[in-house]
Amino acid sequence: MTSKERILNILRNTADWNAHMVPRDMAAESNAGGASFLTVYPFVSPDGEVAVKRLIDVKGGQRILTQKWVTPARTVQEQLYLTDDWDRSERRGSYISLQSDFRPDRYIEFLFKDERDLAVLEYLFPFDSPTDDEMIAEEYASQRALADQLDVPLFLFMDAGLDWLSWLYPAGVRSSVAVGKPEMVKRLTDHINHAKFLRMERILALGVDGVIRRGLHESGNYWNTEQLRTLACPALEKEIGAAKAADIPYIYALGHGAVPILSGLEPFPVEGTKGFDLYII
Repeated sequence: MTSKERILNILRNTADWNAHMVPRDMAAESNAGGASFLTVYPFVSPDGEVAVKRLIDVKGGQRILTQKWVTPARTVQEQLYLTDDWDRSERRGSYISLQSDFRPDRYIEFLFKDERDLAVLEYLFPFDSPTDDEMIAEEYASQRALADQLDVPLFLFMDAGLDWLSWLYPAGVRSSVAVGKPEMVKRLTDHINHAKFLRMERILALGVDGVIRRGLHESGNYWNTEQLRTLACPALEKEIGAAKAADIPYIYALGHGAVPILSGLEPFPVEGTKGFDLYII
């Protein structure tokens, strides 16, 4: 049995529609360096009208990066400590991407401080982007050809939802912002989720074997059940519905802290989700 047949059989032959653990042989194979599956990514890039102005200053022996995101609606500013262990490829770019795991522990000032800053969302996370469409088409063609050559499944990899708050806010702040400014956080996550969903629809039209949604920070380690129902479930409802319409599996990949919230999320508050599987990896 090939890697593709094995993985797709695991997903298709699940006995019921409750929560399941990914079988060890699948998880091990996926992490063993072999080509067990490939992914295509729903790029969301800043609009062409956005200009990023960078300034690096030194204070107290520490380098501080100031980035100003200039948009037609508003200019927003952030500051981060620029440390030597920051990924060199990111530092060589024209600006530090909003999606960087190096951000949370280095924030001095974060972008979205109040609802006025949300005016830049349509420019930083545009719903329509010919540039993103081109990147998606190019990556899809490359990954599909390689997946066919290796006889492995091709999945759409989603990284939307509350995971984005782990990039946009310091670790000790994102929860307090969600509690103190719930409407702002709701608008922020809804916008990013929708921008990602529009790319998801384009990729589903091209054809993939399944969807993997990253939910590493959508768990009981960070959020209570009510926050998950409010901030995560609406996006999951749309994504699961789109995957079911395409007749492909939808995998919600949660990390540590998933088990305590499972009882709070069942029955899953989504219409027509028979066939939804929750995998914990």
